[in-house]
Parts: sequence; structure tokens; C-alpha cells
Amino acid sequence: MRWLKIGALSFLALLFQTSLFGPLSVNGIKPDLLIILIISFSLDQGYEFGAVYGVVVGICMDLVGGGIVGSNALAKTIIGAGAGSLKKLVFQENIILKVVLILAASIVHDFIMYIIQYIMRSGAPPQSISPIIFPAALYNMTIAALFLPFFYWIKKR
Repeated sequence: MRWLKIGALSFLALLFQTSLFGPLSVNGIKPDLLIILIISFSLDQGYEFGAVYGVVVGICMDLVGGGIVGSNALAKTIIGAGAGSLKKLVFQENIILKVVLILAASIVHDFIMYIIQYIMRSGAPPQSISPIIFPAALYNMTIAALFLPFFYWIKKR
């Protein structure tokens, strides 16, 4: 039953992220619900789950979202494994700490994506990343503060 909940939440997050959150974009920045789920589930399940879950949802995002195939998988695997390694250090019901970790994970994720895009488009000059990464991370943090109580409620049912 747990896997069914995780799969359903992941599918809904991917669906919302790729279609319904278009109108919610601010200056072209959309929230990344998958990062919120990866951090939340990885903190609960641990390092191995976080890495595998990051790969799976990252590949799904790569296939649906376009762009450089494998970039989301790599970035989401790194943040999933990183969050999962904190499992024993984090009190699971502490939503504020999870929101702060989602902020940090969003920055790391987007920085990894930026580096991959820069490498794959060799010769392109680097643009300033702060106008993109930090607002996106704050947007994810705000959405996380709204959605984490709902995710927590679903996980407990």
C-alpha cells in the first residue's frame, strides 16, 4: 500500500508540475513538486530509497519535460541520496526543518542542472544563475510549506 501511495503522489506531482503549474509560473519559474516529494520521502526512508527514488522520478521528468536526458535523473538522485543520508539526524515530524532542507535541495538541484546545461552546450557563456536559482528555491520552499502537511497526512493514513 505504501508503494501505491508513493506512486500516486509522484504521478500527480509530475502531472501538476508539467501541466497545471504553467499558469502559476512567476517570471518563467515553476515550482518543482518532485523535489518536495524526494526530500520528504528520502528523509523518511533513507539513503538507498532516496537515490533510487531520485533516479526514477528524475528519468520520468526527463522523458516528460524534455531537455537534456539524464540531467534531472542525476540532480534528483544526488539530492535524494543526500536527504536520505540525513534520516537518522532529522526528526520526521519537523516540517520547518524539511522546508529548509527543500530550500537547500532546490539550490543544489538547480545548480547541478545549470552545470550540466553549461557543459552540454559547450562554448555558451555562463549567465548569472542567482536570478534563476534563488527565486526558484524560495518558490519551492513556499509551496513545500503549503503541501508538506498534506503529504504528511497522506503518509500517516
